[in-house]
Amino acid sequence: RTIKVPDSWKNRRIVLDIDMVQTKAKILIDRRVAGEITFPGGKLDVTDYIIPGTEQELSILVAALPLDVAGNAFMAPDRVVERSRELKFRGIAGDVYLSSEPKDNFIENVRVETSTRKNKITFNVELAAVKKSNLSVSVEISRDGQKVKEFFFDKVQINNGQVKLPGEWKDPEYWDTDTPYNLYDAVLTLHDSVSKEVLDQTLPIRFGFREFWIDGRDFYLNGSKVHLRALPIGFSAAETDIASKENSINALNKMCGYGFNFFIFTNYGFKPGDTGYLEAILEASDETGILCAFSLPHFTDYERKLDDPEIRKNYENLSRYLVRKVQNHPGVILYAMSHNALGYYGDQNPVKIDGIWEPGEDDVKPEGYFVMQRRQGAIAENIAQALDPSRPIYHHECGNFSQMHTVNIYLNWAPRQERSDWLEHWANVGVKPVFFVEWGMPHIASWSGYRGPDFIWTSPAMHKVWDSEYAAPFVGDKAYEMTPEKIALMDNEVRLWDKENIFGFWEMSYQIQALRSTYNDVQTWFMADNLRSLRTWGISAFLPWERDDFWRRITPTPARKNEARFENLEKPGFVPDFITSSESYVQDPSKDSFEPTSTGKMLKRWNMPLLAFIGGTPVFTDKTQTFTTGEEVSKQLVVLNDTRRERICRYSWEIKNHDIQGNGIINIQPGEKTLIPISFPMPSAQSDCGISVKFDFGNNDVLHDKFTLYNVKVEPNSDVKQSVACSVQ
Repeated sequence: RTIKVPDSWKNRRIVLDIDMVQTKAKILIDRRVAGEITFPGGKLDVTDYIIPGTEQELSILVAALPLDVAGNAFMAPDRVVERSRELKFRGIAGDVYLSSEPKDNFIENVRVETSTRKNKITFNVELAAVKKSNLSVSVEISRDGQKVKEFFFDKVQINNGQVKLPGEWKDPEYWDTDTPYNLYDAVLTLHDSVSKEVLDQTLPIRFGFREFWIDGRDFYLNGSKVHLRALPIGFSAAETDIASKENSINALNKMCGYGFNFFIFTNYGFKPGDTGYLEAILEASDETGILCAFSLPHFTDYERKLDDPEIRKNYENLSRYLVRKVQNHPGVILYAMSHNALGYYGDQNPVKIDGIWEPGEDDVKPEGYFVMQRRQGAIAENIAQALDPSRPIYHHECGNFSQMHTVNIYLNWAPRQERSDWLEHWANVGVKPVFFVEWGMPHIASWSGYRGPDFIWTSPAMHKVWDSEYAAPFVGDKAYEMTPEKIALMDNEVRLWDKENIFGFWEMSYQIQALRSTYNDVQTWFMADNLRSLRTWGISAFLPWERDDFWRRITPTPARKNEARFENLEKPGFVPDFITSSESYVQDPSKDSFEPTSTGKMLKRWNMPLLAFIGGTPVFTDKTQTFTTGEEVSKQLVVLNDTRRERICRYSWEIKNHDIQGNGIINIQPGEKTLIPISFPMPSAQSDCGISVKFDFGNNDVLHDKFTLYNVKVEPNSDVKQSVACSVQ
């Protein structure tokens, strides 16, 4: 690339900044080696090689070299699988900047921290090459190019290059999930306090005025509860067109259309070669209001030796690099780490999900390993929290650890009612947020006849699919219909068994997903009750793991040339040459190439911000349906408001064909729920009757629910002399 820096850059420090390099870049200017930048990226001082006002040649020689020979993939604490190291991304995977800055007394980094509870904004400034003692900082904040606020800090206190500048701001426009357009730009200027000389000035730093915190078992955003309904997004490891800004916004809007308000990154750590361009999805999060958790390095990639000062320093350096990338993005509300490494036997146990029960060494094997792992997780958290104390940190699938209880919740074929009551103990006594980081509805592996001892997704075996057997209790005779999809699955199963050699479950699992009656409809039956129950118990966050089961492709998404492939080539961000398809509805660029499955339709019923249904008493999950004539029928109308504003709900209910009805109006604050008791005597009827309810929230947000009641006759002279045991699914 031919470059020519302006004459005004004379007597300034000139740096080349590569945002993400996989994994090594040699920098040459006029064919002279100026230095190297290695993973994950950073700045190189090229001042001695640049001649301002003169055309020069900048060349970058990239090499993709694995930095370790093998890596361990953690599926669970007791399931560690060795994998060879491959580099998915190679070369330059981010933006490249050539910039100038003062040689002395310049601003290295700014983290903007805002508090809605204190009406306060704090500029955490890192200065470099400080040679002057009397320094002042002025801040100009603008929105859409118009100045809205100014601060001036005279003779600032500098502590090892760190400057903390707090200011009061009583009337900012809050950034929130429903007001993502409230974004500000801050420009900081460093002055000599005596001469008033301008020493340095930052480029505009975009931020949103918002605050996210944990109080007890709940998350709060800007003063009201927020419950997170999550999906995993693979844009950190996606191809250029999928990870582009346009497609990132498209994907997050699709998520929103099905009620999701939060996503996690699918890179469970930050190893060389595993991640690509990140800025587009981060900006899309800010601009759509879809919240996210950002993954930090995994301590296992550092040989579990973070107590070694040198290794700890390396971990801290990479964490600092990543934190600086995301620290001013309001959409990033959490950091994630220690994925699948700190959990223990029984972390799914409902009476141990409360943030109170602490696991002991006797709960896992081998002895001592568990304690060592969790000590490493604590060190990693302390490092990240010191870099950015404004964001909570969660450890992915680690049970009760630090600030949350997080768990992969795969309950196999536990009864639906038990699943719906799984969080009752937590709701009554829990002291920490609970995050179902992988929630099986049930999980697709439950349809296999394989039950260990090895991990099904990495262990070849003589696998057998038992879809009919497992589905029959829920869908009846439909479980045995020989559909074309079932026949194809059985033919493939016979073919695999005829080889008389073990094979991976993944060689059949994709065909299970095509089974509508015995797979989709079973998931739908469970979700119809479980999802609304989890939300009513107040679950802090959940992520349904079989996210691709919500939609099926109905038409191909043809690859096409990007009509704007020659536009904005000299601006930050990727410009893909081609637009291609994705197997995922969310990540696919098309909006109409997929349709929801029965599971997806049920998801849309129970995953949206407003939720309302007919519940039971004394616990809302009770489903008593049989009553005798004149017996008191007691139910509850359950209403949840997970929007970000107070809502008014006008409700009306009736027993059709009977003069029994009621209505009312309630106000519900954001993140809260209301349980409305209703009762009436069971009417006499020759046929069954039911309750019908309409919930009207205004703005065309109307929900309906029905509940069937059965009138049971009591025989006065029963011949039954002994107790009768009944089992109900």
